[in-house]
Amino acid sequence: MNENSNIWIEKYSNVINTSPYYKLGATVPYRKVGVEEGYYKVAEDDYMVGVMALMFFIIAIIYFCHSVRLNYRIKDFFTSKRLFSGDIRTDNAMESLNVFLLTLISAMSLSIIYFDDIITKSHLPIGSSRQYILYVAGIGLILLFIYTKIWIYALVNWVFFDPEQNKKWTKGYLLLTTLTAFLFYPLALIDIYAKINSNIVISCTLLIVLLYECLLFYKQIINFKVKKYGYLLNILYFCSVELLPLLLMWHLAVWLSDSFIVKNLLY
Repeated sequence: MNENSNIWIEKYSNVINTSPYYKLGATVPYRKVGVEEGYYKVAEDDYMVGVMALMFFIIAIIYFCHSVRLNYRIKDFFTSKRLFSGDIRTDNAMESLNVFLLTLISAMSLSIIYFDDIITKSHLPIGSSRQYILYVAGIGLILLFIYTKIWIYALVNWVFFDPEQNKKWTKGYLLLTTLTAFLFYPLALIDIYAKINSNIVISCTLLIVLLYECLLFYKQIINFKVKKYGYLLNILYFCSVELLPLLLMWHLAVWLSDSFIVKNLLY
């Protein structure tokens, strides 16, 4: 030990010994100052803010530019007759693009709602890109689920119902799916920026899904008019083609979250 070290110890030893934080064999208490700011937050992600803003403008443009067509489709949904097919073409490229964009927004919003709490609890560092993998995977899984169901509907309805009923059902299904974007997107905004209780967000999501399923069941009843054992066959059809795939989708999402995503991407 050199002479300068001895001088420093003699000069500051009394200050150290009288410090309230000094205790022989103990460490200075750890203060969590600025730690939380080092974790990833969706609300502070510039890329996600840009994505949310882009989705807002897409929804606004579609609503204000195509509100008349959208209102016609909604009215057509609640009747078994095609009242507006003579006024507006049922198939065109612009309407198909709008359906896809709104479905994409709905899938993105659901993916954000589902993964936001998981990502927050995982304490990802700022600058991490693993959360984007989760969002893209969630969107892909939801879109795969939606369009796989369309294929299943087409196959089952081709066997049991006529082409006109099949077309009406597919149009009604796509309409309801696109309309969920107007509900899931505001809910995703509230979840990100208002930071309300996650149980409230989950309850609102389940309520939207329940309303979605009830409207689908209503459309099924007015579209597929089965005279003999009608209600029983409608319930069996709805459970096998709609509810069963939804439950399988939910279990797959939970299994992927618990077995793969959490263990391999977040922690």
